[in-house]
Amino acid sequence: MSHWLFLPLDGRPCNARFPVQLAALAGERLYVPDISLLGDARTAARRDRLQAWLESRLKGAQGLLLSLDTWIYGNLVASRKNREPLRTLQEKIQLLQNYRAQQPELKIHAFATLLRLSNSHDDTEERPYWAQYGKEIYRYAWLEHYLQMHTDHELESEYKALSAQIPADVLEDYRALRLRNFTLLENLLDTVEQGLLQTLLIGCDDGGRYGWTVMERAQLQAQIDSRGLSERVLLYPGADELACTLLARVLVPETPRISLRWTYPEASQQITRYEGLPLKLTLAHQARAAGVELVSESSKGDAEPEAVLWMHNPPAEQIDQYLDRDSRVYHQPEQLEPLLNQLKAAGPIALADVCYANGGDELLLKRLEAEQLLFNLSAYAAWNTAGNTIGMLLAWFKLLLLRPGNEAEKRLFLIERFADDGWYQGIQRQLLCGHYSEPVTLNSCIQAIAFFNDKFRDWQTWMPQAPSCLQIERLSFPWKRFFEVDLRACNKALD
Repeated sequence: MSHWLFLPLDGRPCNARFPVQLAALAGERLYVPDISLLGDARTAARRDRLQAWLESRLKGAQGLLLSLDTWIYGNLVASRKNREPLRTLQEKIQLLQNYRAQQPELKIHAFATLLRLSNSHDDTEERPYWAQYGKEIYRYAWLEHYLQMHTDHELESEYKALSAQIPADVLEDYRALRLRNFTLLENLLDTVEQGLLQTLLIGCDDGGRYGWTVMERAQLQAQIDSRGLSERVLLYPGADELACTLLARVLVPETPRISLRWTYPEASQQITRYEGLPLKLTLAHQARAAGVELVSESSKGDAEPEAVLWMHNPPAEQIDQYLDRDSRVYHQPEQLEPLLNQLKAAGPIALADVCYANGGDELLLKRLEAEQLLFNLSAYAAWNTAGNTIGMLLAWFKLLLLRPGNEAEKRLFLIERFADDGWYQGIQRQLLCGHYSEPVTLNSCIQAIAFFNDKFRDWQTWMPQAPSCLQIERLSFPWKRFFEVDLRACNKALD
């Protein structure tokens, strides 16, 4: 029997578990290696054992859904820390060519990331010198790009001062790291031309408006266009949602038409916090990558799609709900009425809550609960960046529309998204820690479990649509930090 092999970007739920769950909801099975082999923020994946796992299951495989960051470097974080020479890493690409030569019918669809440029002094996911020079390197790169297009003597002076402040060997090392990543991405474009990779998604992780990442993105896009690869290679802001997007694009090739609605349509061109692009353009990139056609109200014709994607966007500049927790948006009640009315109407609806980066809008969640409309939603996402939220949500919604699956499992996955994206990222995380570097404790886990179980019991008391006997089955912090939580819900009545 044919099967698909899936190599995740790392072992976090968004990268390793969500794609497998979404495939299962659509009646497909992905074979994935043991999570322990995928490494974490400080340890690279066991590439030797991943290679052995892949080779042992390659015979009879219909295709591969492959994170090239994991295959080449050792996972997403390892792509920033790995110190192996370019030639050694290029040999990993050659291995894929060997597999294809042995099994010509094998289909390989892959995703990779353009190296991010972090604006912080946190070296957890970066080179050790990031703790001292991270923000300075970010600013230096920003200025270098900006000054190529603008004349500003004051900023030129700042650029020269930073050039003297940052040690030359640090800048040399980081520039070499970026060049190695860029060269490997160029090599991957070659493999698409040669027919080795059928699809390549390249995510620009944590981009912005200026900087080396933005410069490299433009250079890569120019190559994609000049080589005539724009239908097979898509380059856009994203990272942790790439596997879900690729899954939807490859396993469900049909293109559903979905109506598009906005909470603040006049603000759809606002540039979001981590993409450096207008929200409307990020949405267009994600829809194209997932294989979804969005139909706006102004362009709808006689055959208006029944399914609706609602973009709950901010009225002004998007902020990070965790870092900027004191600057939340306070809506007037009437501003949410169109969304609430849409939820009261018939038809499937997916809600992309991108009012903030990193977590759901508490005011909206409370209104949905008060109006008993939570379970009128088909899909909901509100995690991390706008691109992460939109990409995963569109993949999920596409599968729901075109590959109906088990209703109980679909409901549990929706509940987990309310709990994780909405209540944990939006509210509970801020209550558990004041700073992202605080250590996770057993008491943190107990508090989180108690919070969710209390909420589930509250739902069951007054919300008729809530599943009975709902509770948290498992909860952990996979990288021993508060940034992401791994939680699973269960319905004891079905056990």
